[in-house]
Amino acid sequence: MLDGRAHALLQAIVERYIQEGSPVGSKSLSSLFSLSPATIRSVMGELENAGLIHSPHTSAGRVPTPQGYRLFVDHLLSSNADKLNPGFNVKQDLSQDVVKEWLSELKHELNYDLAKEFSGSSERGSALPSSLIKAFEDGDPNTAFNAAIDMVSELTEFAGIVMAPQRSHVFKHIDFIRLSKTRVLLVIVTPEGSVQNRILFVDKEYKESELQYAANYFNQNFSGKSFSEVLTALSSELNKLQTDISRLMQTAVEVGVRGSEDSETVHIRGEHRLLGVSDLTADMDRLRQMFELFEQKTELMQLLDVSSRSQGVQIFIGGDSRLVPMEDLSVITAPYQLNGKIIGALGVIGPSRMAYQRVITIVDVTAKLLSKALSR
Repeated sequence: MLDGRAHALLQAIVERYIQEGSPVGSKSLSSLFSLSPATIRSVMGELENAGLIHSPHTSAGRVPTPQGYRLFVDHLLSSNADKLNPGFNVKQDLSQDVVKEWLSELKHELNYDLAKEFSGSSERGSALPSSLIKAFEDGDPNTAFNAAIDMVSELTEFAGIVMAPQRSHVFKHIDFIRLSKTRVLLVIVTPEGSVQNRILFVDKEYKESELQYAANYFNQNFSGKSFSEVLTALSSELNKLQTDISRLMQTAVEVGVRGSEDSETVHIRGEHRLLGVSDLTADMDRLRQMFELFEQKTELMQLLDVSSRSQGVQIFIGGDSRLVPMEDLSVITAPYQLNGKIIGALGVIGPSRMAYQRVITIVDVTAKLLSKALSR
């Protein structure tokens, strides 16, 4: 257990290292504390023995270890809980004026103008909350998720990641709409209210009455079931139906099953931004490992699954968390909600040496914007 002096010194070392990227020596810290360089060196020795800082190579300075970062961010979260997790009213209408009001409140609570960053008037980026709002007004959830992670990626200059809700394997009702002689649109409405469209290629022209009959049969007999369940049950029913109608139904079910199997839930954007981070690109083996992580997505899916079952911001530091396989990598996530229920998580992948307070807030605010948009 660190005493107050050691804890303050650790905070200063981490903050200085994040800002400058160079090992921190006792002389550079002496101006911050009313302590002699010898006393500071003694306390730094205690921190090193505790595994919180270490000396890279032959440098006289010290840098944080993963455990040092862990202690730093835990203190940051606990001491700044109100600032990092503003109480947004999810039932409030989402509008530009409301967004500006939220960000204005954050401006007074933080040392930097987050509202300016989100408005695009800062030097860091041009992502706008309006892009997220417009994406949801367009009615395409995938576009909205990509807009959200594009926003966090651009503002943080790291990679953005989101776990979208898996497409429901259960349908509430379906419709068939004739597009042409050989194409029929299958409209699937899930219990959550999302709409999925599939184009069916058919070998005969169906009348509107036939399409309506097929839709009514589906909805009356199979509403609330998955397409896999329908596929099993339908085999014994098809003989009772007209041949042409049964063929249409069989095609619809097969397409529905394939759609539920092929849905991808983890989306990553802005990976290229990490190529400009020297902490991550100095070693080719490490760079290769990082992009294998992005390609396979297994560890990221596990990490986001943990986040989606947690409340508030989660920070995973490589070397400290088993969910992050690279020691120089950190992942910051926050869950988003639909009508008060957590349905997924979004976040940022970046170097362990990052401005945590700023990045945490950007991730947290974006998750809340996404929640509000979903819950409109």
